[in-house]
Amino acid sequence: MKIELNECDVERIARRVAELVGNGKMEEEYISTKEAAKLLSISPDRMRKLKDRFPHIKQGDNVQGKLLFLRRGLTTNYVK
Repeated sequence: MKIELNECDVERIARRVAELVGNGKMEEEYISTKEAAKLLSISPDRMRKLKDRFPHIKQGDNVQGKLLFLRRGLTTNYVK
């Protein structure tokens, strides 16, 4: 039997393994909109439109501040 895993599946498995072999505490890692979009195989523009589906923070005080996404929050059952 052949099983194909996408990049999100691999990331999720790797993080779970790290939790099991480590102390169970993982640091909060925020990534840029461009990196988040790449992880989900979508455009950065689409990522900005879908931002409220994922844990994120806005960096800066301007209305158009930089969005940073919680990496582990991107790997939970995203459907395009």
